[in-house]
Amino acid sequence: TNDFLPGDSIDPSSPRVNFWVRQLMKDSNAVPFLVRALKRDSWVGAGFYRKWLWPKLPSAAKKHLPPPFGDYNARANAAMLLGGMGSFAKPSIPALIQVLIEGDEYSADAWAAEALGHLGHGDEAVVTALSNALSNKQFFVRRSATNALLRIAPEAAATMGVSVPALIKTLKENADSNARMEAAWTLTILGKGDRSVIAALTDAIKDKDLRTRVLATRALNGIGIEKEDMTAIAALTEALGDASALVRESATNALKAIAPEAAAKAGVN
Repeated sequence: TNDFLPGDSIDPSSPRVNFWVRQLMKDSNAVPFLVRALKRDSWVGAGFYRKWLWPKLPSAAKKHLPPPFGDYNARANAAMLLGGMGSFAKPSIPALIQVLIEGDEYSADAWAAEALGHLGHGDEAVVTALSNALSNKQFFVRRSATNALLRIAPEAAATMGVSVPALIKTLKENADSNARMEAAWTLTILGKGDRSVIAALTDAIKDKDLRTRVLATRALNGIGIEKEDMTAIAALTEALGDASALVRESATNALKAIAPEAAAKAGVN
């Protein structure tokens, strides 16, 4: 499971999920063990012990001390699996909330947010934890909390500013490049076929922030642009000359998918 990122699908039927993992996700007896894995590294100093102290210990000392937990992704993997297990994983909700609150250097908190978005329908403690995580300092955690909140409590998400009008306003007016970038990303979830979103993302292709430009070009490739939308196509064509190779690549892919004739005219094959 280490090739997954928070936000990826955790559908047990996905071909990316190994057979043994699919079997595990169907077994309610696995829940207590996965909850235990969530707590494995929760003691104070675990990260220091694993990363800094253990490597410097002499061999003689290591023989008399417990080794650090070998798989530092275990907590993230446990959270990911719990999120795909369905209703019988609901007993894990308190442990997942705790992981989300505590934070984690290896993205277990982001995966906990994703899992809560699958398990926490109707649970106010989950909504509160996810709402608080929208201001987390880590982007992946904020992204996963946004996903989860939109899934289980769209009204709460809107109250927190996660709505199309609020996000468009952020994308157009906020001086914080991080806020604009995240607004562009979230609009790719909310804005499929929405003309106001398409217009805002078209404008964002010229944003001074590289990440926002990349996300805007990628978003226009997947939210319902039609080949007759000449404003968006013109903006994507112009982006073929962007200083960033990432923007140029995203614009190329978008043009080839949306308007192959325009792509060919621009010399994109």
